[in-house]
Amino acid sequence: MPPQKEQRETVGKSTDIAPRKRPPNFTNLEDVLLCQAYVNAIQSPPIQGNDSIVVAPQLWNKVSEGFQSLVEDQKDKLEAWVQGVERPKKSLEDRFKKQIYYQVSRWNPLYKEAYDGRVSGTDEEDIRHEACSAFLKQYETAFKFGHCIDTLRKSPTFNPTHELWVAGGEMDTANRNKKPSATSITNTFTAKKSTPPRTMLVTKTVRAEQQRKDLSTSFENYKKYMERMIANKEKMAQLREMDELRKIYKIFKNIGEPKTAQKILTKYIHVSKNYVSVVETPSSPNRQSDTAMGSNDDEQDESFANVMERMAASNERLAHFREVGALRKNYKLFKNMGETKEAQMMLDRLTQLLRVEGVPSDIEIRHSSPFNCQSDISIGPNDDEQDEDSAHI
Repeated sequence: MPPQKEQRETVGKSTDIAPRKRPPNFTNLEDVLLCQAYVNAIQSPPIQGNDSIVVAPQLWNKVSEGFQSLVEDQKDKLEAWVQGVERPKKSLEDRFKKQIYYQVSRWNPLYKEAYDGRVSGTDEEDIRHEACSAFLKQYETAFKFGHCIDTLRKSPTFNPTHELWVAGGEMDTANRNKKPSATSITNTFTAKKSTPPRTMLVTKTVRAEQQRKDLSTSFENYKKYMERMIANKEKMAQLREMDELRKIYKIFKNIGEPKTAQKILTKYIHVSKNYVSVVETPSSPNRQSDTAMGSNDDEQDESFANVMERMAASNERLAHFREVGALRKNYKLFKNMGETKEAQMMLDRLTQLLRVEGVPSDIEIRHSSPFNCQSDISIGPNDDEQDEDSAHI
């Protein structure tokens, strides 16, 4: 008895059926060949006993035979993963009805709108691109069968520019050479009798004007952002300069260089006054004219160039006073180590970097200076610790 049970289990295992593999997706070439087979079938003599060219079973027999013949002729051009793959009639019918025709029948009215509203100089590529954009906007999905358009347009049924084309429907095969009438137009698929709503597309000139306005608004917002960022950077550079001048003034005053200290102090006062004026009036008339949108592209380019020039100047100014700060720290380091020669080299370099021409000589130091020239100011022990914080004020 046990051997018989084992034999039944073995037989049961051997009769298991392996799951059927899903065929690969249709390639673009297969889509084109399917459309060609369909166009050839509907342009053949009408099928007896059927008025509609798409619901007749004989039609899809013709389409299937034509597709297999075309695939055989084009098999060298097929991708490797679809060579030898059988496409049954049901698969071809579903592919065409549910996907290709479904999208093309909705794309054609949009193409017709774009074609009728075209302006001088518009080419076919522009019209198709416009129709695809309208399709994406209306149906919230991309048009995927642009590679089938040229093949399908061999039939007036799918050619929106043909006089016999009617949106949302196909023509009776027997009357396809006549002008459209109420009896010569039938629905393509009985399951999809409703025609898609036709969008009211504005002309290309109006759209171009709207795009220009949107671009101008985006550019203006970007300019305002750049202005704010540059203004903050300029203030940061001025604060860094004032901080370094204050510390270097202490150095020269303590080492007995009153003339150099006086120059540093004069420069400090000049920078302080400029900083106060910038803070009180952040948007001068000149800057407002820079941020305003130009009436043409040349003015916009010039305005943007001014913004970038100011940013570069702020970066250079920050880099300059980073070097000043590094030299000041090296001077103090060499001085504390007793390396007088190296300390003097750092001091000479500092003097060169801080030699600025054009500083007003009529500045009232006594009332404007935050320091008192007669007071004894020593270098604070926390000056180096404050260096990093001053760069982020």
